[in-house]
Amino acid sequence: MAITIHPYVRGRDDALWLDLQNRALEEYPEYTPQTPSDFELHQQSPWFDAVGMMIAELDGTPAGCADAYIDSRADEEHGYLEGPWVLPQFRRRGIATALARAAFADLKHRGKTRVQLWHRDNPANVVFAKGLGFRCIRVFHTMSHDLQSIPRDVGENREAAIVELPSDDATAELENRFWNETFNEHFNFRPMTTTETKHIYRMTEARGEWLFTLLARVKGEPVGFLLGGSDPAEVRRRGRNIGGLYILGVLKPFRNRGLAKALLIAGLERLKERGLTEAELGVDTENVTGAPHLYERLGFKTVRRRLTQARDLT
Repeated sequence: MAITIHPYVRGRDDALWLDLQNRALEEYPEYTPQTPSDFELHQQSPWFDAVGMMIAELDGTPAGCADAYIDSRADEEHGYLEGPWVLPQFRRRGIATALARAAFADLKHRGKTRVQLWHRDNPANVVFAKGLGFRCIRVFHTMSHDLQSIPRDVGENREAAIVELPSDDATAELENRFWNETFNEHFNFRPMTTTETKHIYRMTEARGEWLFTLLARVKGEPVGFLLGGSDPAEVRRRGRNIGGLYILGVLKPFRNRGLAKALLIAGLERLKERGLTEAELGVDTENVTGAPHLYERLGFKTVRRRLTQARDLT
């Protein structure tokens, strides 16, 4: 039994990479398989970098892949391990470990001293990460809310004007500014560029996703925003009319005034108006704003967890 690992070659290995990733992750109901068009859009993104992408073969048969990823726009000592993704029939044969160790060597060669890995919280993933010397440094929750019952009179700000903005470059630029101002204290923050934000809008439009941006104003001044929407491909895959509240941010001087609650309630209403029956959002359990407690008070329930693990590259 021979495990070999070779670098991904753009153009030659696109279909293979996509097939390996999709088949390795199809067991997760929340995962939406990526299409060739999706992958092409990803390749056109400002953050795409093929360096560090690798494919593993077992006795000449493709069995898995991983990405030793570096955010070239962030001044960080750490890189990231995305994956390893191994086909079910090839698991427990050392392929994931071989991919991980190849990723460690690649990141170390490129000057990184630490690596972060994130994965769904299940026993197999936890044991795998622990065996490679990782330790958990962060826990993220995915929380869900039934849209049959939207909370009211829970301390939401009633003086702020909340409006939906058009999906254009001006909105992307405003959203980019709010992201950088409201998330600069958060875990793994690095400033987003307007080019990156605009690409997100172009990518969701090309994929047929629905996206909306709500803006909260106090006395005419923009003070907070919420980005939400829904992906028809995810709805079909999961068989549920589900939408998401993706990003919520309120400027620091205006926090603790019920503005986040008002934006969340408005976002839930917007999803319900669209005919959706369930909303999901993700949150860092150590969020500096105390967001998990806010979501719990509004009736959100945790449905799954994702762990961020880290280890030194020695």
